[in-house]
Amino acid sequence: MAYTALHIQNSASSQERSLLLRLAQGGILSFCLCCAGCSVIGIVGMKSSQPSSGSVRPPVADSPIGKVSAPIAVERSEYWHPAMGTRFKIVVLTPVGKSAEDSVESAFARIDEIEKVASDWDRNSEVRVLCRSVPHIEPMKMSDDLRRILSLSQIIYERSSGRFDITLGGWTRLWRRCHKAGRIPSPEELAKASVGQGMHHLQLSDQGFYCTASQLALDLGGIAKGFAVDEALKVMIDQGYPHSLVDGGGDIAFGPPAQSSKGWIIESPSGVFQFDQSGAVATSGDSARYIEVDGVRYSHILDPRTGFGLQSSRTITVYSRSCAEADAMATALSIPSQVVPDPLLQQLQAYDSVHIIPHGTNVIERFGEFKGVEVQVEPVLEAPN
Repeated sequence: MAYTALHIQNSASSQERSLLLRLAQGGILSFCLCCAGCSVIGIVGMKSSQPSSGSVRPPVADSPIGKVSAPIAVERSEYWHPAMGTRFKIVVLTPVGKSAEDSVESAFARIDEIEKVASDWDRNSEVRVLCRSVPHIEPMKMSDDLRRILSLSQIIYERSSGRFDITLGGWTRLWRRCHKAGRIPSPEELAKASVGQGMHHLQLSDQGFYCTASQLALDLGGIAKGFAVDEALKVMIDQGYPHSLVDGGGDIAFGPPAQSSKGWIIESPSGVFQFDQSGAVATSGDSARYIEVDGVRYSHILDPRTGFGLQSSRTITVYSRSCAEADAMATALSIPSQVVPDPLLQQLQAYDSVHIIPHGTNVIERFGEFKGVEVQVEPVLEAPN
């Protein structure tokens, strides 16, 4: 099927950003996304209005997955924005003729705010500046965004018995350098980069953030993107667009579907599922990000016990009430538990469910009470040029 794109400008920040609004023409738009650190995820929405004349044709989607019929009671629009090393997308269902562009720009601006707080690549981000200020004699003040990210990180760290650890930033940066050089780190390099690791060095209070370590390198990559997705969705809902979905490179959060629709249909590695209520989903695996040295494949996900990338990474998909929590849980569950059965899987919250595909298999292990309904979809064929 053919579809078109309409370029619009986002003036929500001081720097011009190009947003891409994709509208399905004459049918239903569906596609898949390949993202760093996540498996392929697809979303199917509803029918959209015709784009204006003069629009341009975008590249063909990677892997269309299906279609859903729905009454033309609302319009379905999609907006794109690059941030946090990936491409964010907002899908919004609006009454016919009503534009959500202003709210979408506000949501993208909110994502940019969080990137300035949590980025490990920007030396001037709040978290990088905070790390350079250690050790602390007294608590350091921080933004509410950083406080909330660190607080949830601490909760998931404790719940996962240390398998989700944001203090591994030294190892993360070391592996980036080694990846470029096509080699793995030496034991000496790993030991040097491990200085300051351990959540026990960090203390959070109403007064601020306190760290006793002489060095600190925080890596919020396993939670910040999910947090940004949640916050962008909140902006859309607060501004009157509850029937919205935000996708941050495979980390997805969605509000309640429109009554005239058949719900959100999302493709994960474990299947295609329909959701008739709000929620979030995140997938962790090494399908897109890994290094292979001397015939051995190392995942971008580091084992906090060894400092090495996982060599037999599992594909983990977590469904939860918030994307930040699903994001962090998916990372934690990628690390094999030293206790069987896995306590983290045995203590899932009532709203959590987990699908695991062991490395090298097609077997799907399911845990928790799953809220989605598996559906069969027909392939979407692209019309000839």
